[in-house]
Amino acid sequence: MEFTFEKISFDAVAVFATIILRTFSYVPLISAVKRTHFTKNIPYEMLLMDFIASTIFITLALARGYYAHLVVFLIYFTLVTYMMMVKYDLERTPVTKSATDPSH
Repeated sequence: MEFTFEKISFDAVAVFATIILRTFSYVPLISAVKRTHFTKNIPYEMLLMDFIASTIFITLALARGYYAHLVVFLIYFTLVTYMMMVKYDLERTPVTKSATDPSH
């Protein structure tokens, strides 16, 4: 079976682009959390659901052989896991003035 660009539908490209945007939407969130040390508005339930969803996505990508998707889902999994660890770490350590000072 020969690969041609005509076989790729617009819907498939749109879905893949949406997945990529969803994956990288954590990057600004992580940078804001690292800058402000504020995580109280990010519920653990949301992070847990994203963690479960990324695990399901990875499983499906492996089972079906979607290796391009697998790379994106692994990045998604890594970002969600990192965000969970940062949130846990910041919430168990006391907040200092320098962590909340916007001039810092």
